Amino acid sequence: MIKRKEAFTLIEAILVLSLSSILLLLFLRSSGNTAEKLEEKIFWQQLKQAWVREMAVVPRHNVRGTVEFKAHEIVFREGNVINTVIKLPATMEIPAYRIIRVYNTGSVTADTIVVKSALSPITYKIVVQFGWGKYYVKQ
Repeated sequence: MIKRKEAFTLIEAILVLSLSSILLLLFLRSSGNTAEKLEEKIFWQQLKQAWVREMAVVPRHNVRGTVEFKAHEIVFREGNVINTVIKLPATMEIPAYRIIRVYNTGSVTADTIVVKSALSPITYKIVVQFGWGKYYVKQ
């Protein structure tokens, strides 16, 4: 009597490989979004730090400042000197150019800046309140 070796059939091998490849694709896709979400989170932190610095430095130096919201970057100026430039992540954009004036007293002009993200259907709104340089982000 001939002993038969036990092994995987061709169908079983194809099934295991296809399931493995599907799981790998799902993992790679989700990790790509994670990196982009992290870039957006870092952007919001950089914006907060630059804003706080601008609101503290402009009155101290007794100059006027501006915050320019361009399509793919935000530029902080003290007088005519560019102080900080924050690049938006590739997944984000500002559809309309806006400029916020920072006066030497520390007060700012009021405005609402729309920020769109490709990762989410939510539109962010940076609402700058007239007065002492306060802003908040609405979703």
